[in-house]
Amino acid sequence: HFSDKGAAHAALTAAGLPLPFGLTVRADELDTRVLTPEERGRLGEPFYIKPCHGFACRGVLADGREIADVRRSQAACADTHYLLQRRVEVADISGRPAYWRVFSILGDVRVCWWHPATRHYALVTGWQVTQYQLRPLFDLGRRLAALTGLELFSVEVARRPDGAFRLID
Repeated sequence: HFSDKGAAHAALTAAGLPLPFGLTVRADELDTRVLTPEERGRLGEPFYIKPCHGFACRGVLADGREIADVRRSQAACADTHYLLQRRVEVADISGRPAYWRVFSILGDVRVCWWHPATRHYALVTGWQVTQYQLRPLFDLGRRLAALTGLELFSVEVARRPDGAFRLID
């Protein structure tokens, strides 16, 4: 079920991993579902809308404000479920977003800087791990591998201005 963003988000949250608030909405309830005041508060505005079975950013919107906005995501990527996810404020480290792609390949964890706007990758160096205190990224990769049982995956991780890491996707 880790190929389903909504189910994965729920499972990883239940396991205590650091994720932003998210909730899953079924496509068949888009005409009747309304966000509660509590859900609105926890999602913030704007929020992300992600097709649960999407990939390569197809159908991902960064400007969600209402359930009705899911229709725009649906037009780009039809799906049965959509994940609404709180946006994470991303810190800056030496002029670049504190944003990474963590890869786990047959038990080997690799971490790359990843720019969410340009999608440019750069391998994290040993001195950067020490200088910027990035060891938790490797720990998150190992923990995810153990939890999911997956031998090959990648996950986006951001660091907030308060220093906390959050799994994004």
